[in-house]
Amino acid sequence: MKKRFLFSKNEDGATAIEYAFIASIVGVGIISGLQLLPPALNAVFAEVASYF
Repeated sequence: MKKRFLFSKNEDGATAIEYAFIASIVGVGIISGLQLLPPALNAVFAEVASYF
């Protein structure tokens, strides 16, 4: 019974899973943002190129 109680108090694995979940959400957000960025950059470069 004592071993079972000690095992239930160990939350290191749960914390690692939570951090991995947060990191994956941040990664998906970054990738999504980077996919939207090239069209905007193309417009900026086209505008700058029109001055030359």
